[in-house]
Amino acid sequence: MIKGWSLLLACCLAAPAWAGSAASPDWDMLAESRRQALAPLARDWNRYSAQKKQALVELADALQRLTPDARERAQRQLRRWVELSPAEQARVRANWQRVQEMAPERRAALLFELTHPTAQR
Repeated sequence: MIKGWSLLLACCLAAPAWAGSAASPDWDMLAESRRQALAPLARDWNRYSAQKKQALVELADALQRLTPDARERAQRQLRRWVELSPAEQARVRANWQRVQEMAPERRAALLFELTHPTAQR
């Protein structure tokens, strides 16, 4: 689960901006497979920056290589992300930044704690 969130968060850090060129395609310019993969983001797509759109297009392509179960989990996470308020998204981004600044050993320990809640510490 943490791995999926990290991919999602990495793609959602850019701020919305003007869109419309081939390097920054409008929603309707995306291939159907990409629109399906990124469906939870459709409402806001045309406000995203070119950089964010490119990252999300790459995410859509990566999702196509996942197993159907993994793809569905990732799409559930995308849906959960867009349902967060801007304040909640900002809090998630801040937490993500703190995790990225941790020493690798501490990050690994945190991941273990989050994925093994019943393990003795």
